[in-house]
Amino acid sequence: MDNGLLTSDFQDANITVEDSSDLYRNRQIIENVLASTTINETRLGDGVSKSWTFGNQWAGPPTILVTVNGVPTTATVGIKNVDTGKQFYWALGDNTITEDSSGPVYDATFSLSFSGPGQYLTYSQADNLTEQAALAAKEGTSGIVVMVEDGTGLTKAQGDALAQERINQYSIRGRLLKASTRRYGLAPGQLLNLFLPEHGINDGLFLIRQVQTKLTTEGPTGAMVQQPWRTIEAISGADVGDWTKLYQKAPLPGFNKGKNTGRIPMTLSFNVQNAPFNCVGDGVNDETAGIQAALNAAAVIGGYVDLPQGTYKTSASLVMTGDNVIIRGSGWGTVIKPVSGAQFDVISTAIPGSAGLSGFIRNYLGIENLKIDCSAMTGTTAGQGNGIHWYGVRYSYIRDVFVLSCKNWAILLDGDNTGPGNNFGYDCQVFRCVFDLCNAGVWNTNSEAHDIIGNRFKWAGAATAALQPAFATQDTNALHLRCSGGYMSITNNVFGKGGTYTTEAIRLSNSGPCKVIGNRFDQVRNQAVVVNGGNHIIIGNQLGSPGSAISGVPGIQIGSSKNTIIGNKFDITAGAMNATYAIAEAGGPFADNIIADNNLLTGTTGFINQNATSTNKVHHNAGYNPLGHAGPQPAIPASGVAITNNSGVDGTVHIAGGTLTVINVGGSATGITAAAAAGSVHTVRVPANQSIAITYTVVPTGWQWFYD
Repeated sequence: MDNGLLTSDFQDANITVEDSSDLYRNRQIIENVLASTTINETRLGDGVSKSWTFGNQWAGPPTILVTVNGVPTTATVGIKNVDTGKQFYWALGDNTITEDSSGPVYDATFSLSFSGPGQYLTYSQADNLTEQAALAAKEGTSGIVVMVEDGTGLTKAQGDALAQERINQYSIRGRLLKASTRRYGLAPGQLLNLFLPEHGINDGLFLIRQVQTKLTTEGPTGAMVQQPWRTIEAISGADVGDWTKLYQKAPLPGFNKGKNTGRIPMTLSFNVQNAPFNCVGDGVNDETAGIQAALNAAAVIGGYVDLPQGTYKTSASLVMTGDNVIIRGSGWGTVIKPVSGAQFDVISTAIPGSAGLSGFIRNYLGIENLKIDCSAMTGTTAGQGNGIHWYGVRYSYIRDVFVLSCKNWAILLDGDNTGPGNNFGYDCQVFRCVFDLCNAGVWNTNSEAHDIIGNRFKWAGAATAALQPAFATQDTNALHLRCSGGYMSITNNVFGKGGTYTTEAIRLSNSGPCKVIGNRFDQVRNQAVVVNGGNHIIIGNQLGSPGSAISGVPGIQIGSSKNTIIGNKFDITAGAMNATYAIAEAGGPFADNIIADNNLLTGTTGFINQNATSTNKVHHNAGYNPLGHAGPQPAIPASGVAITNNSGVDGTVHIAGGTLTVINVGGSATGITAAAAAGSVHTVRVPANQSIAITYTVVPTGWQWFYD
């Protein structure tokens, strides 16, 4: 388009060009960034204090000297709520040092010297002085247009870089063009080169953000036709870089413009190999600072942190500090590999200094299409050293991630339910991931309602290298999948036999109903599933030779009531059945477990084993349950002698004739004290593994057993 086409294509009277750019700024301020400093203070004992507060936060472990009679002694220092047995404790971002409760109260004969790295909140600022001067001359004002953003989680250097990046992008004054045309094919998203010298536009680049069509009736009487006219809006300047401008509309009636701008949120990509992050991905250079800077920049407004293929060496945790951030690789050729001897979580959210602190809930995170290689790590620090460690995370996902050789948990979905923070995680998805040569697979603790779908749990070790998780009861148990929280959906996964683990493949410890559906247990070394919490649903799984390495265990172990175990298939296509039973109870008695329609194989001891006094429903299990009328019928025992229903299913016994005084089931009287009337029978229910005893003076004429 140029001015020469205006008379035939555009209506001159409808062309307007005005200064307009709500993203324009010539001064950018990033608030709440952290600057480094050094803390070096001495306090005298006062006979009262057990804690000391400083003007700045601690950014690293302090050195503390306790001096008495001119003789200094270096004190032991630990991390708050992590370490014990130290004289003093500190925490990152905390400005208070506390003394251990067992320590003395220092009087005025003692002095305490505190020194070490500190940090404080400040701001970053960048200016375009040329633009400020030009605008001041034009408008007769200071010429300064300020935009302020929150930089929580950024260092001062990162804040300075982000402020300068914003100025580079948005300190160009924009213009808004409105015009009418009959030209076809114009649409939002197109870029126009305009030549309108009368409006001061020479070879200007404008982005069309809106096109509206209106029909008009034109022509002489008797030959009038409808003609389409299109009214366009196009923008230039800083707004061109913000593609949400394509969808800027007036707010809906009744909505406050401050709350509803009518814009579709933009998605930004922060490529770690681009400036200012400048990662290389060669496996040699330490890429921690560059990737973390990209994560912090994305945390400000959300977006993708893109890692092209390559190996990214890291020397500290990559911390996802904000919401709406997705770490995106380019397939498993994108490798994040911590340095030799690393103790940290490879990728994490911020972990508080203790349970219950506020500000640690994260939402809408993602990690996808990359590999985490933990082979060089040591991972012996408690609460750390995991592949991915999310704390208090909600509505987020991890998909298509390969975690290799993690010394602790490949994925730890952690949190707390302690006030005031209540950093309880939920509604996350782990999808199509592979965990190989990891000591442990996935653990959710102080979190719930996650989906574990389509993953490959190939290998597990005998124990984790460090106590886990961060603050709840810690242990070194290692297994494929550990569900301490409830309401889990566990579907279409494969659990393998690789490794040295001596635990079950899946442990369900919470009574919030979990679904274990359609998974393959491929010669798992111990039990396939241990159900310690009740109310769970285990349906349609394939169990190939469970207990392949550990003798004396069943395929599915029940340690609770009200579970539903239906339609599971046991097979020995890849090895012999080493389990004692296909399904067995541990402890009890339990009630209201439904064990039905399973295709069982006999173990080294039998098919199903229940506590003798459990009251479950066991029926229609192929290869095990008799159905209908029992044959042969058991003989009526001597008066008062009990006989046990060993069929594995509940039964109904019909008793005719005789002179009866008592019928007991499971040792309890049924209330029957005489024979049934002539031509009728007494009907008694005898649950599986329960006994029946009849006390009589004349033996009944007969009884018949029917099984459910």
